[in-house]
Amino acid sequence: MTVCAILLVGPPGSGKTTVGAALAERLGWASFDGEELCAREAGLPISDMVLEWGDDAALEFQLVTLERFCTRRTESFVLALPSGVTGLKLPQQKQCAPISVFLDVSLAVAFPRTGLNAPRPVGLVAPRALFGALLHERRPLYAEHADLIVEVGDHDVNSLVSHIHERLSNICTGFR
Repeated sequence: MTVCAILLVGPPGSGKTTVGAALAERLGWASFDGEELCAREAGLPISDMVLEWGDDAALEFQLVTLERFCTRRTESFVLALPSGVTGLKLPQQKQCAPISVFLDVSLAVAFPRTGLNAPRPVGLVAPRALFGALLHERRPLYAEHADLIVEVGDHDVNSLVSHIHERLSNICTGFR
C-alpha cells in the first residue's frame, strides 16, 4: 500500500502537532494542524465551538471540515487531528491510502504537557481526575480507528519520528 496521508490521532498532550510537523519534514510532505484548520474555517477556536454550538455540533463540524480538506488535497501530507476527533472516514484512492497513527500517551506524560497541572483554587474541579477519565474514555476509540499504535512514553520527538517512520516502512511503500 502506498500512503498519501498520515493522520495523527490522540489525546491532548500526546504530541500530535509537534510529531506531525517533524514527520512531515522528514518525509518532505506538507504538515497541517487540524485544530487550526477547523478554527480558521469556523472563525473561532474549537473550545468556543463546543461552548456555543454544543459537543455534537462542534464535532460534526470538525469531521466535515477535515474530511473535505483531506479529500481536496493533491499532495501527500501529515495531519494532526484535534483531540476530540478519534478518526476520519476517508476513501482509499486508486494510487494511495490514508493511514491513521494513534499516539498513545499515559496520564503521567500528557497531563503536564497540557498545562493543566498548574496550581488551582482548592475545592474546585480535579483536573487530573477529569483528564484521566477523558484518556480512559477515548483510548479505545483512538485505537479502534488506528492503523498503527505508537506508545509515546518519554521519547523525544526525533526518536518518535524515527520509530513511526520505521513502523510505516514495514507496512507501506514509499517510506524507505
